[in-house]
Amino acid sequence: MKFVAVSDLHIVPKGKASRGIDTAARLRKGLAELVANHGDAAFCVMAGDLCDHGEIGAYEYLQEMIADLPMPVHLMIGNHDDRVNFKTVFTERTVDGDGFVQSWTDLPDGRFIFMDTYEKGRSDGRLCERRLAWLDGALAGAADGAFVFLHHPPFRLGTFIDALRLVEHRALAEVMLKHGNVRHIFAGHTHRPCSGAWHGIPCATFGATTYNGGLHLADRPGNTPRYYTPGYSAVVLVDNEQVVLHPNDFLSNNLQIDAINFGFSEQAVIATARQRGLMA
Repeated sequence: MKFVAVSDLHIVPKGKASRGIDTAARLRKGLAELVANHGDAAFCVMAGDLCDHGEIGAYEYLQEMIADLPMPVHLMIGNHDDRVNFKTVFTERTVDGDGFVQSWTDLPDGRFIFMDTYEKGRSDGRLCERRLAWLDGALAGAADGAFVFLHHPPFRLGTFIDALRLVEHRALAEVMLKHGNVRHIFAGHTHRPCSGAWHGIPCATFGATTYNGGLHLADRPGNTPRYYTPGYSAVVLVDNEQVVLHPNDFLSNNLQIDAINFGFSEQAVIATARQRGLMA
């Protein structure tokens, strides 16, 4: 199966910009590219910081932009959002019994769990006992394995964003390791595509549709840009053998090198690979 993802949209009300960026135009471009090339995805996840300041008008604007997407959309909230305003606009969205914006969906390849790490007035992420207990129950029922989505990563990237990661990362690890069925963790927040493993669990962060951060490690001086302009979505392929995440820079895909310069045909390579049993 395939799913697609966007994160850190930072939408503002119509006619406004965020940090000099038309975030709505970027999101529209990213979504149009995903629909054109990956409209067969099982779902789209929007992994938090949907809006820049959590205004009602910004959520209404976002609601307009996603109304015609050809796949189900799972909306998550991040530190730039506002849970009350979000629920005021997106009245049909699933919340748990305590009012947190979190849910799961069961698909043939496993259970996909979308968590709420928002805490009003905080830039770092929080998971209170109620949210951790909810996850405990969600994982208990995930017989075919689970994929967990959070806005705030529990793992460190080695950049300044580590100061704003999930506070209850140790408690989260305890819950996940107790069940031993989490196949992958996905997060937003970092404005940087990154991957690795955390307590032995594969993990990755999505780049942002708005702006992204250069590889400026927190403990080293240098002139790597803190912020730069590429816009990312992600395309993720999942089956019973593997999980593959493709960071997708949808703003630079017009900077192409003519295929004639490579001297081979993709179709011929694929045909040969199929003969050798390397591709279905």
